[in-house]
Amino acid sequence: MTTSTQTTETQVSQTSETPVTTVTQTTTTTSTNSSLEYLARQVRARDIETARVRGWGYFLGAYLTGPIWPALVANRTGQWTPFWVGLGIGVVTLPGIFLDAGLISSIPAAGVGTAMMASKSKAKRQELDVISPDQADVLRFKDF
Repeated sequence: MTTSTQTTETQVSQTSETPVTTVTQTTTTTSTNSSLEYLARQVRARDIETARVRGWGYFLGAYLTGPIWPALVANRTGQWTPFWVGLGIGVVTLPGIFLDAGLISSIPAAGVGTAMMASKSKAKRQELDVISPDQADVLRFKDF
């Protein structure tokens, strides 16, 4: 928090016979705007990162790497719910790996996580008034 103090002194004299009057005015201004602006920029950056997420990339990453790619996306966007839901479904379907070598049983976890992330990404795109992830990319690199 930054504090600045400004002091102004004014001397008033009407005639040589009257005494000099001194008026002192002190103004203190506390600046918290810089921290609020910083937080607003952080929220906007997270919103843009969420709008940049592509559904097909999220699905392929979740299907091929398990929870690694969704964790990276969740860390970047701050949207952890799709990661945790996908991880939970993946743990529940883990016994199915023995039946099909993990080819079919990993689809529900990747699909549900992708659907949740796609809906969050679409909502942020509507909020930012962009249509596609490519326009969100332009916002990201133009603003930051």
